[in-house]
Amino acid sequence: MAARVTVRLFATLRRQQASSREGACQVEVPEGTTVEGLIRQLGIVPGAVWVVFVNALRAQPETELVDGDKVDIFPPVAGGSTESK
Repeated sequence: MAARVTVRLFATLRRQQASSREGACQVEVPEGTTVEGLIRQLGIVPGAVWVVFVNALRAQPETELVDGDKVDIFPPVAGGSTESK
């Protein structure tokens, strides 16, 4: 059985997504698909993802997705400073 998840891509990854006005799209994945499998299914190149949240909680590559999950995928971002003031 397949699961339907809502995916939102951010920053530079957004160009890879055919999304609705809200910036999200529905993706059907096979049962047992992990975050890593979803990223691969979306055609996102390895190393292009910095952090993934599933239902607003930080997820690991091996996190299994279930029907109705909301997945937010972020690339590495630049900016800010590591110096403390």
